[in-house]
Amino acid sequence: MKKPCIEAGLVPTLIPLLESTDQEMLLHAGRAIGRICYDNRNLQEELVKVGVITSLVRILTDYAESEPLIHVDLLALCNLAELDALKVQLVEAGVQEVLSEILLRLQGSSQAEDTCIVKAASDLIVSLLLGDGNCVRMVQVGLIHQLLDLLEKHVESGDISVQHAALSALRNLAIPVVNKVQMLEEGVAERIQALLRSEMPPVQFKLLGTLRMLTDGQADAAEILGQDPMLLTRLVQWCNTNDHSGVCGEANRLLASILRHNRSQV
Repeated sequence: MKKPCIEAGLVPTLIPLLESTDQEMLLHAGRAIGRICYDNRNLQEELVKVGVITSLVRILTDYAESEPLIHVDLLALCNLAELDALKVQLVEAGVQEVLSEILLRLQGSSQAEDTCIVKAASDLIVSLLLGDGNCVRMVQVGLIHQLLDLLEKHVESGDISVQHAALSALRNLAIPVVNKVQMLEEGVAERIQALLRSEMPPVQFKLLGTLRMLTDGQADAAEILGQDPMLLTRLVQWCNTNDHSGVCGEANRLLASILRHNRSQV
């Protein structure tokens, strides 16, 4: 169905509709662009040239209270963010700040639509983590603690998809050394450890990967983690689990990292 739409020149027709003030029109146009351009590199490159990113980011700010429109817009941006040039445009358009505002606004909400928006925003953060510059900027605008607030809320409600998406974003944000230092100084490792009560393997896997990324090359962090009996107990359990090979592997890697970097004599 996508090919006939593309061949008929539908996409160039949709672009001007993004300037409409009719929210229903924006909703349908955004949904159509996201679906048609998914996994279509040539069309994504064409959209770079016509500046569709600026329009989509503007909609996020101009219609911040319209949950259906925000959700559709975020999904469209996620589909478009596969292309590096589009990621650059998104960053230049200030999407980090917009995502930060969205996550801040939806803290504490348990509505299904809001949960979908949070997951889409977290997925977009992961897609945008191209190069250290983007990662550093996202930490600077406060996305780390907003993601952690969401994680702490959803670990109680059991929404695995939100936890998984937020942990993926946190792990990637912890890659640049400058971010590791800032995240550790702001107590991110301690807050992540509070999620250890989760019994969901996908969450455990991402949790362990995030902690391992934070301690990579950071001896002080490894020393702190190495003195946490609850963490060490869980790591030993996960190292011997047969239920999820990914969890077992990450637990072994994190424990090895702690032992390698730990300078404590305790």
